[in-house]
Amino acid sequence: MLSAEDHGDAVTARRLLAELYERYRDQKRLLDRLVRISDRYQLAERERGAAYASDYRREVRRIEKLVRISDSYQAMLRELTDRLRTLSTHDDLTGLLNRRSLREQLLEAIAGASAFGVAFVDVDHFKAINDRWGHLAGDTVLGRLAEAIVAHLGHGDSCGRWGGEEFLILLRGRPAATMMQIAERLREDVANLRHAGGDGATFSVTISLGLTVHRPGEALEALLSRADSALYQAKETGRNRSVLLPADEERGATLDHRCA
Repeated sequence: MLSAEDHGDAVTARRLLAELYERYRDQKRLLDRLVRISDRYQLAERERGAAYASDYRREVRRIEKLVRISDSYQAMLRELTDRLRTLSTHDDLTGLLNRRSLREQLLEAIAGASAFGVAFVDVDHFKAINDRWGHLAGDTVLGRLAEAIVAHLGHGDSCGRWGGEEFLILLRGRPAATMMQIAERLREDVANLRHAGGDGATFSVTISLGLTVHRPGEALEALLSRADSALYQAKETGRNRSVLLPADEERGATLDHRCA
């Protein structure tokens, strides 16, 4: 049996324990609430981080696509620019320089200190070739002639299509005799080519060449006029030949070579 005083202490102890337990439960509820808030926050942060990562990857893919498009576009522009530059400076049929580019090179050669000469090359009876074998065959003849001319060029030389079936060769640093040797080798090689004419038939062509050497201080038109005169002489004296009008001699003093 508890005394009245002990009984009173026990009641007090139980009340204190009850208050303490209630405070413990309050703290636990608060802690649980904080834990739930923290979990929701972390979940929200993970979701937001995942969304950011997804947006980042999508943005990277978009930028990569734009870079690829830009690279392709720039490559296309470079290709188009190169193509336009080639078309403006070269003959579309033969791939050689065109007349304008040849004139520029001739003017540069005149402005320079080095000696040079020129040669006009013309296909004999080219109209008859077109009439007999067709324009496609004529184009093929011009293409093969262009290849033959290039094969006879040396370092620093150049050539181009002057117009129609006529070509012009610029030979640098060659004496007149050497120019004639080159012209004759070219003429003989071209004459030995066989061209397909259709239905198994083949044909050959000949060329005439007019050559001259640039005179120091001479204007371009005077040089071309003398070379054209040499070509005219080659044509008038039977074609399939090379005629050179030396720069230091009168028009009548020519060197004439032709196939035997």
